[in-house]
Amino acid sequence: MKFETILEEIDGFGRFQIAILILLCTSRMVLPCHFLLNNFIAAVPPHHCDISTLEKSSEELFRNLTREQKLTVSLPVREDGEPKSCEMFAEPQFQLLSNSSNRTDLPTVWCQSGWVYDNSTFISTLATEWNLVCDKKSQTKTTNTIFFVGVMIGALAFGFFCDKYGRKTMLLVSYILSIVFGFSSTFANSYTLFAVLRFFTGFSLTGISVISIVLTYFHLVKTPRMRWLTFLLGIVWYGVASTYYGISLNITGFGLNMYLTHFIYGAIEVPAKLTIYCFLNIIGRRKCQSGTLLLTGICIGINIFIPKDLWHVRAIVATLGKGLSEASFTTIFLYTAELYPTVTRSVIHLLPIP
Repeated sequence: MKFETILEEIDGFGRFQIAILILLCTSRMVLPCHFLLNNFIAAVPPHHCDISTLEKSSEELFRNLTREQKLTVSLPVREDGEPKSCEMFAEPQFQLLSNSSNRTDLPTVWCQSGWVYDNSTFISTLATEWNLVCDKKSQTKTTNTIFFVGVMIGALAFGFFCDKYGRKTMLLVSYILSIVFGFSSTFANSYTLFAVLRFFTGFSLTGISVISIVLTYFHLVKTPRMRWLTFLLGIVWYGVASTYYGISLNITGFGLNMYLTHFIYGAIEVPAKLTIYCFLNIIGRRKCQSGTLLLTGICIGINIFIPKDLWHVRAIVATLGKGLSEASFTTIFLYTAELYPTVTRSVIHLLPIP
């Protein structure tokens, strides 16, 4: 007898269960906002060296120059003609006003007075707030890694605390901590403090996710079959999470506004989720899981070899891959919950997260 049939016989899904489901699902809506927040707060807008030091050294000569002319005599350029982001001329090169093509072998230095940022898309980001560019550029991505480390540790901690103090209590604790740390991070006055607050935000948010499902760890490896199941599902979860977040966190390079790309990525998830629900009962969980994950990988592989000037083709392939990765994620959540006994179903939140 199917579980759904038993539920109908005992009239077990009434108004109380519906209310609980709505409350638990509503709180989870904030999770993707935090998980994908780094796409925007860690964006690095176009920038170039602040040339104020060169202007001061030759104030009389700079006075009558236009902005474009000032940049010409102050900054070396890349192959595409745009000013380099991390270098400036050691001295003003006024001869470039008459012969701008002769820029080779001119002495350059690292930016001496900070940077000037293009604020047309972003007024403020981590990069502009703390000058995380050039040799510090990687630190903008590091905050995302720190956040997900907090998610991973939070999954372990809340699973233990739920058994000890009760799920209702820990759910309220998770709500409060998420609000406190998430709100506090907006007022961080240093990169280190912001990174610490993002860690604890990720730690706190995990409670909202894992508390709705039961967790007791020993059962994962209690029998040979459970050990084998845990090992195989761990591999699948790593592939699913890596492909999903690998696509979701890459919203540049397609020739589209990053907000539009993010919107398209989100929009494709709706038909993908609805479609996979139909196929799950038609062709089965295993085929849906392997098929969507394989096709997602193929889309990612294809985009590696498509030239960047064919941005419209890359965008289409990436969007298709995003839909397939969402279908893969939906399947693995359901499949894992069905394969594991009730006491260990929360393990889906402990498997590798990028």
